[in-house]
Amino acid sequence: MTAHHPLTPSGRTLLAAITFAAGAIVGDSSHAAEPSKPECAALENWAVTIDEEDRVAPVEGSRAWIPQAFLEPAFAELFGVPALSWSYDAAGDMSAHVLECGHAAGNAGRMDARKALYDARGYFVSNLRGVLNQQARQEAAAQRAAEREKERREREAAASKLAAERAAERERQEAELRAQRAAQARARAEAQAEAQRQAQERPRPERQRQGTSGPAASTAGNVSDEGEAPISDYGEKLVADYRKKIAETEDSAASLQRLARWEQEIRQRIPKFAGDEAATALLEQIAAKLAPIRAATADGFMRSIDSVSIASDRTFVARIEEKVARAAKLDLTPEQFATIEAHARSRQQPRADRALAAAEEALDEFPESLKGLDALQEDFGEMRADIVDRGSEAARTSYLAAARARLTEIAREALPEFEEFVDGLEDEWWSMPAIELTAVGKDGFEEVDADVRTAYDAIIAAKRRRIEDAQR
Repeated sequence: MTAHHPLTPSGRTLLAAITFAAGAIVGDSSHAAEPSKPECAALENWAVTIDEEDRVAPVEGSRAWIPQAFLEPAFAELFGVPALSWSYDAAGDMSAHVLECGHAAGNAGRMDARKALYDARGYFVSNLRGVLNQQARQEAAAQRAAEREKERREREAAASKLAAERAAERERQEAELRAQRAAQARARAEAQAEAQRQAQERPRPERQRQGTSGPAASTAGNVSDEGEAPISDYGEKLVADYRKKIAETEDSAASLQRLARWEQEIRQRIPKFAGDEAATALLEQIAAKLAPIRAATADGFMRSIDSVSIASDRTFVARIEEKVARAAKLDLTPEQFATIEAHARSRQQPRADRALAAAEEALDEFPESLKGLDALQEDFGEMRADIVDRGSEAARTSYLAAARARLTEIAREALPEFEEFVDGLEDEWWSMPAIELTAVGKDGFEEVDADVRTAYDAIIAAKRRRIEDAQR
């Protein structure tokens, strides 16, 4: 048998208070099945079979309960839909119908039937809706977890795809360069052969046959050694400028982005003004310049990660994370960045594990009050953001379980203080933002057990009703 809610003097009073806030928690329940409304006689026959002491908490991890009669086959036969498949609004609508039947039974003098129907109405409006509320919370949490896992897998797949695309692009570019060089070599050979053939077929002046020297003897065909037309003066200047800039660029990480930009410019401009061969030569010059800079930069990050020496475990993990973030912004190869990241994680994990263990040990130091709850939420948020994902699976699991348990414990003990605080606020709408500034409105409160959160929700709902009553 499930006991009444342990957080207030009366479990039934608390569950009744939940109903105002629960509608906002459950949200859209249009997907749930809608029950049929039975005749009052059939409803009365079922209501008298309900045993309040025979209870069940059907939602795992929650103490919200309903009478066992709500889960029996007779319930589904009477209403057409099992209780846990109802929508939140349907439970509220049914409570009104049950209340009408209770009035009818009382008017007819069937007082036992009226009491049974009134009690059943309370189970619909409070208990069943409370259970449906907790069920919706768990479904939403499971959906969020599934979405986070899906996003994680998508990120990993995108990273793998990007690395593969970059490797394929490099291979494609290298293949294009090889093909261009081969085509240019063939074109030069063909041009030279054609020039030689034309020179042999061209009639020579008598003075050349007699060995006369002079300009005419050195300009037959007016063809360059490569068999190509001279490039434009602008093209020559452009190529010379790039050669000079590339050669004079300092060998440092600061040059990576600049060289990458020039690489794109060369691909776009040089073939047009100076030919493919000139573009190929400049790209090879950049590649030769980039390779050692990238290697030195990657090695520098590895040494920088190794050099981190900070007593605070949390600061140590954060400092290395900053270095990984900086490395991600540089034009390193995917393989180089992956090596840096893996090395960083290997250095972070033992210190993150130690930070998680220390944080877990310090959980008992947070006082069991609203201030203590607020402080633990803040610390828990920092740990989740900066440390948790860098620790081992065992350390991560242990800390998260202990932190959630301590959050729940403190929230449970601080409930009377929260109720006193809320009761002390004026029954005016401007009091609601003050409530939202407490722990219930901050990140991390969702980690508190559902039954405790429900108790806080009920206090807020009661305050909201008092405000509404005061405005009438």
